[in-house]
Amino acid sequence: ASKAMDGGAAAAGGGPAPRALRVGVYQGGMAAYAVPNLRRAGSKVLAAGGPNSSPSPSPSPLPAAVEAATATVAENLEVMRNVARRAREMSLDVVVFCELFIPGYVLSPEALRQVAEDQDGPTARAVAELAQESRVAIVYGYVEKSSLDARFFNSAKFVNKDGATLANYRKTHLWGTYERKNFAAGSILCPVFDFEGWKLSLIICYDVEFPEVCRVLCMRGAQALVCPTANDAVFVARNVTATRAYENHCFVCTANRVGREKHAASGAEFAFCGLSSVSAPDGTDLVRASDSTHELIVTELHPAKTDYERSRQQCPYAQDRRPELYRDIVRKVAASN
Repeated sequence: ASKAMDGGAAAAGGGPAPRALRVGVYQGGMAAYAVPNLRRAGSKVLAAGGPNSSPSPSPSPLPAAVEAATATVAENLEVMRNVARRAREMSLDVVVFCELFIPGYVLSPEALRQVAEDQDGPTARAVAELAQESRVAIVYGYVEKSSLDARFFNSAKFVNKDGATLANYRKTHLWGTYERKNFAAGSILCPVFDFEGWKLSLIICYDVEFPEVCRVLCMRGAQALVCPTANDAVFVARNVTATRAYENHCFVCTANRVGREKHAASGAEFAFCGLSSVSAPDGTDLVRASDSTHELIVTELHPAKTDYERSRQQCPYAQDRRPELYRDIVRKVAASN
């Protein structure tokens, strides 16, 4: 159990520690906000250390709001292509995009039906080709259409550098009336999978607010959790994700949306807080985005580091757990009035 919780100190099964992983997190939103070449005002490229570090131009504020219907799947895919090209230039291993990056978060029922795709639909094929072309793995959110019935899922996919799908995860914890009205909840957690010698797993947004989810995935061997999100809660962005990293001694990579999105017909409007981040196993920020701009933030995940080892030794949560005391945690709780 301790090796599975070690956040990369050793590969699951006792093998050698994996090499450092170069990770990019793209904080974005509607294509109407995006700056196509990632260099103009309103976009910021931030590299955390290393020979590929890039200076960050001064950010400019985003528009007050963007109508959800103005961004098309094709436009968002073009943003992804530009980010992937930049990721290739920086020799990244993987770039993570936000929750529902492909269609946008705020969708009418009609738009939801129009943008929903099978796991191997046209967007999946386009992203697979892009990953192969750029030699960068890509994580992105999309609306998945069930092949068995009329349900839709808020899903995320991890596409390898060769275009193969390593994981397709359906969000299991739906947040608020908007999501529960439009999506069905997934029924299983994402399996832990191998990528470049690392053990990874996917979660989506609200999932990270359930300690049980992250604990179980790390007990299954995950050394890093990848979390596309559409979060409007600053406290969660600044504190909860880092706490999940600290209490599980794992890395947590969170790609958030930023800016306001609305749908006039339904009246739905959300203000996403940005603050995308990569948290280390000792709870520190390796890199963090702003609360107001589209940005590509970059860092390296180092599997073994003195500060991480000190944290693991001081607080060996995996060994100190008392599961016999926690049996009520799997008991259903009645809804509050």
